[in-house]
Amino acid sequence: QHFLPPPASSMPLFPSNHSCPCVFGITTDACFQGIIKHRSYSLQLSQMLLISLFFCVSLCSTLHAQKSIISSDDSTETSFTISDSAEDLGFDLKKLSLVDASFSKHLKSGKMIGGSALVLKGGQEIAYGQWGYQNQRRSKPIQRDTIFRIYSMSKPITSIAAMQLVERGDLLLDAPVTQYIPEFKDLVVRDEESTDGVSPLNRPMTIRDLMRHTSGLTYGFFGNHPVDLQYRKSPVDQAYRQQGILVTDPNLEITVKKLSNIPLLHQPGETFHYSVSTDVLGRVIEVVSKMNFDDYLRKNIFEPLKMKDTFFSIPEEKLDRFSL
Repeated sequence: QHFLPPPASSMPLFPSNHSCPCVFGITTDACFQGIIKHRSYSLQLSQMLLISLFFCVSLCSTLHAQKSIISSDDSTETSFTISDSAEDLGFDLKKLSLVDASFSKHLKSGKMIGGSALVLKGGQEIAYGQWGYQNQRRSKPIQRDTIFRIYSMSKPITSIAAMQLVERGDLLLDAPVTQYIPEFKDLVVRDEESTDGVSPLNRPMTIRDLMRHTSGLTYGFFGNHPVDLQYRKSPVDQAYRQQGILVTDPNLEITVKKLSNIPLLHQPGETFHYSVSTDVLGRVIEVVSKMNFDDYLRKNIFEPLKMKDTFFSIPEEKLDRFSL
């Protein structure tokens, strides 16, 4: 699979008009080109990020088509291919067949409508399979260039962007977040034992906390903790319900301003809690680089790596490749 970058907070696709394999967006001039497409769009880090699932077929290796022995329904367009050189490269054919078995099992059980898988070694394609539908209602089968949502796989990309700034000396891992986002200067943490329900922070939230999800932030819509409920129902600008935080916010700056009015779930550095930390990190990247987050990703990661099929919003001409 491939991942998509965020201007929001989830891996690769390969267009059929290329002859070299593409792997997770990493490109070389040889037979190993990462084909992932990105288009800038000002959403936020935890939004849907799109990316195509698979790579171009390498003409370097001869493939033999092998109909899935698990799925017998031709209407699912199920197929699985294994390279003739798989065994010579050290692969166990019986174990490789388990890829087909697993995907076919989920397809038959109804847990999966469609999917694809690719096995590569040293830039050479070992096996490729596609199962089920890209669009079941229209009986459109999965293809190599089907575009999938990648969701939070954009988080690693955000961390890469942040580490680029660290390498350049523009961002400090142990600097307080308030150095870049002054809106967080009055943050407090929820404390059910205090008279007013909150307590001051024991120490500042740092950039490192954002990267490892120990910031004290949360997502709000994953649990029933009082802070989670506040994230969903906060009266502050009715941010999470009516404006749809992390869904319809026009930019990360607004998201951060909303978050600054909600207490943290934990003291910074004390607990790992999957959260909007990556969204906040995206805003830090904007502040430090003086660029919109999606523009920074495109210029510094996607264009250099030839990641051309990664978007936050799919171009109209590519909608027919989108998995629904």
